[in-house]
Amino acid sequence: MSMHDLPNDVFSNLDPFALIVFIPIFDNVIYSSLRRMGLNFSAVKRIMAGFATGAAVMIWATVVQHYIYKARNGSPGLAYVAYFY
Repeated sequence: MSMHDLPNDVFSNLDPFALIVFIPIFDNVIYSSLRRMGLNFSAVKRIMAGFATGAAVMIWATVVQHYIYKARNGSPGLAYVAYFY
């Protein structure tokens, strides 16, 4: 991964900022919309949905990384895969 002279600490510090941004969005927008539609998510169901989403994202990243390694020899498939990465 090309980091363009950014230290590694910058990326590890982005996680708390993402939590600060996404927790209110999920609480005030997504879960309240689901509540209005009749789907009441308890705390345990929210945790389970978060773990399921995280697992799906890791599977997606694994597939994309596989295709990046497969197309490493400069083939045109690398640009196509990197677009979705």
